[in-house]
Amino acid sequence: MIFPFRDGTILNIITPMRTLHAAFRILPICVVLAAALPSGALDGAGVHRAPMLVVDTDMGLDDVRALFAILPAAGTRIAGIVVTEGSASREKGVENLASLLAAMHEEDVAVFEGARPAAAPPEWRETANTLGGAPISRKPLGKSAAGDVAALRSRLAAEASGVNYLALGPLTSAADLLADPRARAAVDTLWIPARVNGASVSGWNLRHDAAAAAFVAEKGRCVVLIDVSSAAALDAPALLASIDRASPTGRWIARSQAAASDPRHVFLHDELAAAALARPAILEWTSGAFRLERAGEGFTLVPASAGNVRVAAPRDPAEAAGALAALWNAPAHHAHDKTPAVPVVDLLKTFHGHLGPYVVIGYRMGRLALEATGSEGHFGISVVVYSVLEPPRSCLIDGVQLGSGCTLGKRNIEVRATDGPARAVFETDDGSRVTIALRPEAAALVARLIEERGVEAAGMAVLDLPADELFEIDREPRKN
Repeated sequence: MIFPFRDGTILNIITPMRTLHAAFRILPICVVLAAALPSGALDGAGVHRAPMLVVDTDMGLDDVRALFAILPAAGTRIAGIVVTEGSASREKGVENLASLLAAMHEEDVAVFEGARPAAAPPEWRETANTLGGAPISRKPLGKSAAGDVAALRSRLAAEASGVNYLALGPLTSAADLLADPRARAAVDTLWIPARVNGASVSGWNLRHDAAAAAFVAEKGRCVVLIDVSSAAALDAPALLASIDRASPTGRWIARSQAAASDPRHVFLHDELAAAALARPAILEWTSGAFRLERAGEGFTLVPASAGNVRVAAPRDPAEAAGALAALWNAPAHHAHDKTPAVPVVDLLKTFHGHLGPYVVIGYRMGRLALEATGSEGHFGISVVVYSVLEPPRSCLIDGVQLGSGCTLGKRNIEVRATDGPARAVFETDDGSRVTIALRPEAAALVARLIEERGVEAAGMAVLDLPADELFEIDREPRKN
C-alpha cells in the first residue's frame, strides 16, 4: 500500500531541511496494525512507504561508500544526516561529510551533530578521519550543522509517524533520539546492518555502544536487522574497480583503493544496507517476529509473536552487487547535464553578443576540460586562464566560463595576462588536473578564417574543427 504525503505535516517537519517532493523513491517500512494485531506486532502485509529518511553515520570508509550509493538513488531524498562519533571523530566526520555532499551536489541536506559513545576510539580512527589518505576534496569545506540530536528530536517530535532511520554507526544518537516518546513515535522503522547467524546477532556498531543498541532494540517501534553476512561472498575489490570513473563516486573509490595499504581489506556491510533501502526488491524477509536481547558482547534473536524486530537479507549476492554498482554509477542527483539546454550557437551569441572564433575556442576548452577530468562542471572545479587581455583573443575567457561553468561570481575562475598562446589550467577538488593550450599555429588559422569568411562564419568553422588541430591537452596524474 502506498500512502500519499500528508498535507502540511511531513513536508513541514523537516524545515529548514530540504523539501521532499512527490518523485521521492518511496521506502518500505514495517508498521503496527493496531486494529488487527497486538500492539508492537509486525506483519509482512503491513508494509507501506514513507517519504522521509534520516541516515546516522560514523563516517567510516564503508559509511562513505554507503552514502555515495544512497544519495543518487532515483528520487531518494535524505532529510537529514546525523554524524555520530565512532569510526571517525564527530568533527572530522562532519567535515568529510560536507565534502561528500558537495561532490554529489547535495549541500542542502541538513547535517546534525550526533552523540559521542563513552567507548574508547577504535584503532582505525585515524584512517577514518583521513578517509584512508584519499580525501574527497583537498579543500576543507565548512558546513554549519543544523543542530544536535536534541534539535533533530524536537523536529521529529512534531510528526506522528513516517520516518525511516538508517543507522550505519553506533546506536548512541539513535538511543538519545528515542528517549523522547514523541520522537520515538515518529520513527516508524529503524534499519540496522548486522551479521545474523541463526539466533546470534553481531556487528561492531552494535558492540561499540551495546547499552544504546539494547535500548534502541527495546524501544524502537519496528527494528529491521539487515543481515549483511552475504558481503563475504562478494569480490569487493573487483566490484569497486568496475565503477565508472566519470562519476564523483567512481573517482573517489578509485583513489581510496589506490591509497589503501591493503585494498583487499574491504567489507561491503553498510553498503549492502544502503542498497537494500534504495532497492528494497533485493531483500528477502525472514518469517516471524523477534525481540533482540543483549547477550554478552553480542545479541540474540528471540522469537516473539508481538516482537518489534524483523530480519531481512539480500536475496542473492550477485543481485546485491549489481544494485550497488548501479547506484554508484548513477549520476549525482543535481548533476548538470553536459548538453546545453539551448543550442551552443544561441548560448554563445546570447552571452557574448556574437559568435566570434575566440569565444568558441574558450567554450571548447571548457568542454574538453570537463571530459578530461570527469567533472560535471560548475562546482568542484576551478580554472586559471592565461590570455592576452585584449579582444578578440581575450574573448575566449567568456567561452571558458560557458564551457566549464567556472564563473567570476563563484570565484572559481582566475585570469592572468600572457603574451604567448592562450592556455587554461583546470583543477578539480578531487585532484584531477588538465592544461588545455591553444596551439601556436592556431592564431594564424583563426586570422585566415576571419579574413576568408568573416567573424561569425569563422566562429562556426572553429566550432567544427577537430580538437587536435586547435589544442594541446596535458593531463596530469590525479593527486591523492
